[in-house]
Amino acid sequence: MPLLRDIQLLVPNNKDVNSQFFSETRCMVSFYNRLLPRIKLKEDKGIVINCVNSLQEIASTDSDSYIIFNYIPVFVEIDIDKFFLLPTNQEKKKYTLDILNRGMIKFAEQHNYDKEVFENVYNKIIELNYNNTHIFNKKVSPNRKYTCAVIYEHEVDYIDVYLEIIRNNKKGIINRERIFRYKDNDEQDLLSEFGEIVWTLNHKVTFSGFYNNERYIITFIEERENRPLYWKLEKQSL
Repeated sequence: MPLLRDIQLLVPNNKDVNSQFFSETRCMVSFYNRLLPRIKLKEDKGIVINCVNSLQEIASTDSDSYIIFNYIPVFVEIDIDKFFLLPTNQEKKKYTLDILNRGMIKFAEQHNYDKEVFENVYNKIIELNYNNTHIFNKKVSPNRKYTCAVIYEHEVDYIDVYLEIIRNNKKGIINRERIFRYKDNDEQDLLSEFGEIVWTLNHKVTFSGFYNNERYIITFIEERENRPLYWKLEKQSL
């Protein structure tokens, strides 16, 4: 049996509105997808939550506009204009999570799944204050003392990417620095363009971002008595 791997939000019959809606809801949708446990489906691989002003629209809507192959359709009523007029990104995150929760509870009721599974994901996102921060990759230094992590913070309008150096024995962060901001909100496109973490020395590490053709090099020496942290970030064109 296939596993549930993807949930999508869709505004049927309006490509322009759907494109903007996809962009502004993607940070919460990807967050929700990542926190899903292993859930088996009978045949399909995903769920599409169709967002409509009224459920009465469904009868007059061409089914091709809301059916995606291998996705189970669910319908929820939302006020799309209200969403776009929300004054803060935090409110948009909350509104998006509410849509996801209502859609997945409806799916659970219609297909006889345990609602608690989806309620747990909903509550976990609230517990994390809607902050979609994720470690994409990490690698240990040659002397095993440090770990370099590539971290991204997914917001409504952008994705910030950071390099972070961690002490392995003391489990403390030496430093973190943002290396770039990605304006397109689809994290899948961004992550497909990420390169590898390469330690060239015990205190020097390199990461490549192919989407912008840049290499990021961090050289550091830990803080010691009477000596501050040495931290240098360099950018090179590939």
